[in-house]
Amino acid sequence: MRPCRSHYAGPNWELADGSAVTGKAAGNAPGATAADIPWLKLDVTSHRGSGALTPVTTVQRINTHCGKLDGACDKAGEFRSAPYSADYVFMNKG
Repeated sequence: MRPCRSHYAGPNWELADGSAVTGKAAGNAPGATAADIPWLKLDVTSHRGSGALTPVTTVQRINTHCGKLDGACDKAGEFRSAPYSADYVFMNKG
């Protein structure tokens, strides 16, 4: 598959060919260590455009490394981030 042009909250993925999908978490499994965000299975809930993502029905986030934030936010609405790496697998039924 082509490299992702954008990946952002929603979660959403967009490719340069104009295709895009939005997913919703359907399941999860713990990362390999306590510092790793969970692996996820996401069902695609919407498609936009036409291209490589058009037939995708499921996205999996696997092989996560880091990304967990420790502690609570200091105040409501505060933005916090934690770098992580992961592999995303785009699948379709059939």
